[in-house]
Amino acid sequence: MSDGKKSLFLRKAGTAIAFLTLLFISSLLPLSQTNLIPKVHAEVIDNSVGSIAPAKYWGAFSGTTGDVQINVNRTGIAVRVEIPREFLDGVISNENDTHFIQSDIRNDYYYYAVVDESRHWSYDWNRTASDAPCFKPSFSIHDPNAPWCVEVWNYLNGTFLNFTAPKFVRFMGLNAPRISGVYNFTLFVANKTNKFGYPDFVHAWNTTLFVPVSMIDNPASIPGTICDADDPSLTCPPILGAKGVVYATNLATGQVARAYVNQTNGRFNLTGLAPGNYEVRGSAGVVNGIAYSVSDPVSMLNLQRGQLAPLGKLHLQRAPQVCGFIRYRNSTDPIQTNFLPHSLTDHPYLPKIGFKILNITVEATDQAGHTFRVLTTSTDSSIDSFSIITGQGIKYVGNGPLGTVDPYGTEFAGLPSVSGSPYTMQINVWITGYLQQFSESVTIASMPGQATPIPCNQVVPTPIVMQSGGVISGTIEFHRNALTLETPHDGELALGLSSTATDALFGGNILIQMYNQAGQLKGVGVINGTLPDGKTIYANSVSVRFYIVGFSEFYNRTWAGTWVSKDNGLAADQYTINVNIRGYEEEEITSGPYSLPLGSNQTVTIRMTRAGAFQVSAVSFNNRFGSRALQAEKPFRFLNLSIPVRARIYFYDAGGRIVGYEERPLVQGINGVSLTSFTIIFAGQNWSLREIWFFGYAPTHLATGTYSIKGYTLGYVQQRDIFGYVELVSLGRAFVPLLIANELDITSPIFSEPSLFWHTPEHDHAIGEAYSGGGLAGALPVNMTSNDPTLVFPIFGFGAMMNVTCNSILQCTSTFSGQGHFFYVAPDGTRYFDYGLDTDTYLAKVPEFGFNKHFTTIIPSFMIDFPDLGLGEDVFLNLYAMARIRQDTFSSSLVTGWVAGNSLVEVIPLSWVSVQATNGTFTKSVPTLDGRYDGVGALNLPAGIYDITFSVANYESQTLSGVQVTWNSTYVILPPLGPLCPTADPGVCGSPFPLLQATQSSLLTITFWMVTSVTRVLGIPEKSILLQR
Repeated sequence: MSDGKKSLFLRKAGTAIAFLTLLFISSLLPLSQTNLIPKVHAEVIDNSVGSIAPAKYWGAFSGTTGDVQINVNRTGIAVRVEIPREFLDGVISNENDTHFIQSDIRNDYYYYAVVDESRHWSYDWNRTASDAPCFKPSFSIHDPNAPWCVEVWNYLNGTFLNFTAPKFVRFMGLNAPRISGVYNFTLFVANKTNKFGYPDFVHAWNTTLFVPVSMIDNPASIPGTICDADDPSLTCPPILGAKGVVYATNLATGQVARAYVNQTNGRFNLTGLAPGNYEVRGSAGVVNGIAYSVSDPVSMLNLQRGQLAPLGKLHLQRAPQVCGFIRYRNSTDPIQTNFLPHSLTDHPYLPKIGFKILNITVEATDQAGHTFRVLTTSTDSSIDSFSIITGQGIKYVGNGPLGTVDPYGTEFAGLPSVSGSPYTMQINVWITGYLQQFSESVTIASMPGQATPIPCNQVVPTPIVMQSGGVISGTIEFHRNALTLETPHDGELALGLSSTATDALFGGNILIQMYNQAGQLKGVGVINGTLPDGKTIYANSVSVRFYIVGFSEFYNRTWAGTWVSKDNGLAADQYTINVNIRGYEEEEITSGPYSLPLGSNQTVTIRMTRAGAFQVSAVSFNNRFGSRALQAEKPFRFLNLSIPVRARIYFYDAGGRIVGYEERPLVQGINGVSLTSFTIIFAGQNWSLREIWFFGYAPTHLATGTYSIKGYTLGYVQQRDIFGYVELVSLGRAFVPLLIANELDITSPIFSEPSLFWHTPEHDHAIGEAYSGGGLAGALPVNMTSNDPTLVFPIFGFGAMMNVTCNSILQCTSTFSGQGHFFYVAPDGTRYFDYGLDTDTYLAKVPEFGFNKHFTTIIPSFMIDFPDLGLGEDVFLNLYAMARIRQDTFSSSLVTGWVAGNSLVEVIPLSWVSVQATNGTFTKSVPTLDGRYDGVGALNLPAGIYDITFSVANYESQTLSGVQVTWNSTYVILPPLGPLCPTADPGVCGSPFPLLQATQSSLLTITFWMVTSVTRVLGIPEKSILLQR
């Protein structure tokens, strides 16, 4: 019998004997008394298109660290996951930090995006899709409690590709929130792009996945229903259809639990509660024009472990509301009581500029700093009315001070209740082209009670008077000199480079920013000046008109954009105007300051002088042996690849700041690329509207001065530092010699164990790396199929990748190509310029890789010295299949814990138990998810002898010492003394029992393990929980 058939026989025989053993045991003891896992938590195979772990039982304990894995069983082109921001507190602080993400959808981290939604606001802008980061129509308005948004695109060389299910996205090293409850992770799977070419997540399949968090083991829970205490029926009926939140505070420890209300029935369930005394409060947002204040506290005393303590009805009172009227006047009208008949069409400037929409934002701020808001649109009449009911636009309730929950100022609560003395709120109104004339406030003196309709607390003075602000009516002129106007088209021709112009060198998108005397930004204008093909729209014009009336979200994205400024008009002040256009320098004398009286029109002319431009030729050379002297012009090493390698020329000013760059795909005959060289013309950077709006980039130009010029591409280093001087209205020329750099080839045969060749058993991603004294200096990602017996990593620096396809007889085809983009992005999100390996000493490495089977090197690396350029070195780094430790595949083979405070003999699967292996020189750990640590979450180790420790908050640790593992073996290890013992109630655990030593017999160990799963009930001595495959 072959080894494979023998192993299969043993597995089948072992399962059969274990099953017979359980049948025998069950004949002695009724299954209803064998409480391995509470029946309510029965293991279910999830065949849905999206699932998450941990999702069952008690979830993660507050304050612990672990992973969350989402399984995607649906085909698509991209995945988005919204992660509650509490899980990433202390894990990341910057956007596009991707170190905590692992996925088998794509191995190019350039296409991983991490967006902090609290820093953004996207919506259906101008009644169409937006290209804002993580766009969705229901985006919160710079909400401090908004989630993080993670996207993984399956994108290659300009094309989205469908990935095949199943796939996974795993978030590693997350922190369990301080507030217990059930947290929502939202999964989107896009299968098409939108009009901007981005994945269409608006119309994508999506689902909400739930991760529970508990304060403690065997927690209590408080279910209940929110009800309307002011309903005229006096029956306090459930509140249906409102966004509601309920939270409980432990009076002794201050710990908090939070639950969201089911909008269809008004019910809630506060989970994860530690024993103790609690106060429960709740609130609800608007439904049928009524919102509800945070309720008075309800005491829930002496909660015990595992207790289900129904609260019944939580009585909510109807919240006060603020109402008011807005009228409009021309601030230049000397009669203060004259109001405009129409807010928009009678405004002195807005209709002439072309405004068609007038949005209104009214905010009421209480003395505690809560801001409540209403967003509406003017009816273009003489008067607009408003009602403030909730904090419209703030859609998440998160952590308040010291881990508390504060729903005020969100869509989950109405205005604060009146308890005792009245309170006052400050009123602010934000409208483009208008200024609030007076300081208004409102006093909330009483609760509305059963009154219908809800009484309105009127703003004082009333109406709110908005007076027209001023306008800057400007003309931007394009000049060759102070006296000569010139179109961008003619400016390009004047350089004498060609008899035709591309119309894509000067001009483009325009950013205008206006500052008052105090240096505060008070107005923004963004003009789309670029056609889809990159040409300048106004290339044949000598001037461009502009108007600044303050801030306008609808027209200039000034609130959603990087400026985060609400709509407003221009007050009387002196203003300085800064204009940014590619290739043009603003004449300082024309930038102001300009005096703008209240409500007036100030006409200005801004002269923009054509700045400098550079023509740069980058040429491929080899070096003269032993020096950096140029030897001979050589063909580019990586020309015309299936996915082109990219090259960039960067320009740096005297302060080392990047002015911009010009990029070329290295394809011969296109965009000035020849066999040995390429030429670029650069006059400044024309950033896209998206980059201007959402990332704060401003178009640049080349002022008079000296610039550092650097060339970057795969496999090349620059011969020397290149500097170029340029003046306004002139052309500078530079020559950038690029020297063929070094090559470090890593060859990595696959071994199942020392001296036994093998191959990759599954589709996988690996990276070959080269390190110098300055850190990572080169990397080559390899995307391979199964059956690859030897991995090869030809590392030339940064800027390439390799795909390997192998057949069943281990014959492989490799494709070396560019990445489809500039920059190599490391797994932690760090970006590296495409470049070559210079003269230096390098350390070659292949980091551990794998999904279900991991590989690593025994000898970490070799030091390779390159004393010259144009050299190549070979390194052999054997890769060995690591030992794999996991729990077994049986549904009852889970990492569990005894249930404290329970009269039944009961265990429950535990999440985020750290399974840690140590041997004095090496430590590695993985967390359990719903009691499991298998698949991509298994513990992979080099061969050796380890102590395996199982530890988690609220439970005593257990260590299995002296576990010897060998290469390419799988071991099933559970806590050696059985389920973990709760520190709060060790009496439920019984006495520990001696271990059986590891055995090679799968049949024997499976039988022992299946018996141990019920030994706490039967009192049978425990045996080994160590399996080897």
